[in-house]
Amino acid sequence: TMTGFNPGLFASLEYPWLNWLTLRGTLGYEMVSIGGTAQFQSCDNKSSTDCKATIHYLTGMAMGRFDITNGSNNFWTAIGGALKFPISKSSTALREEDISMANTIVLSFGLDYHMNNRNFIPISFEYHYSLNQSDTVPEISQFGLQAGYGMQF
Repeated sequence: TMTGFNPGLFASLEYPWLNWLTLRGTLGYEMVSIGGTAQFQSCDNKSSTDCKATIHYLTGMAMGRFDITNGSNNFWTAIGGALKFPISKSSTALREEDISMANTIVLSFGLDYHMNNRNFIPISFEYHYSLNQSDTVPEISQFGLQAGYGMQF
């Protein structure tokens, strides 16, 4: 089991499609940096128990957002998918040739805290369920907490 930290920088656009559904598109950069200690010498060509992986991704997400409340603060939930294209990678835990495009299902819950009629602070909690499962690449599912700045046009 490996754990870690994955900072990122994203830009999102939302389009109100129906009264109850908003389409959200997100593009950004994220870094996955994970590590752990193996029980046996199974990392770094089976010469170490110190297992690490650092992958920099260009990430695109598409989601459907459902507003739970409407008012000065909007609570919402969303579901969608993400494609993550590695732009650089290094690892002692994984074979680098096995690190390729990652696909995830994204579940998200959030709050838009409105400062005024135009500006707001979006806060969300996300779970990314990995669809990349094979004998050579372990599942890398992740939880995320995001905060940002938003403007309505």
